Amino acid sequence: MHLPPHLGPHSLPLVQIGLRDFSETPGGYSFWPEPFFMLGMLLYGWRERISISGLAALGFTMVFLVFRDTAGAQPLFYLAFVYVVLWAGTTPLLRRLVPRHDYSYGIYLYGFMVQQCVANIAP
Repeated sequence: MHLPPHLGPHSLPLVQIGLRDFSETPGGYSFWPEPFFMLGMLLYGWRERISISGLAALGFTMVFLVFRDTAGAQPLFYLAFVYVVLWAGTTPLLRRLVPRHDYSYGIYLYGFMVQQCVANIAP
């Protein structure tokens, strides 16, 4: 193994750790993904204390629909979408659906292939 002259046989290059520029969204995203992951971790930690209501989901959806043609539409959409998905996951009807097999990995593989095809056709 050939190492550059400034590295000895037992040294590693310096790890460059820094903060990303948050003034622009990262490439390929229309939003900042980090706050969503942090919010998800926070909600998971507080899952025993949080109650999710269908009326609140309807309310968030209605607020988005009222303001959908304004500058605040995008954050309102994400708020409504995430809340509605969380509410749908807690409904008793959804809990009654018990699949015989776990298809999640197959759906992931299929979805990745479809996503790559769509990205190739319409980048």
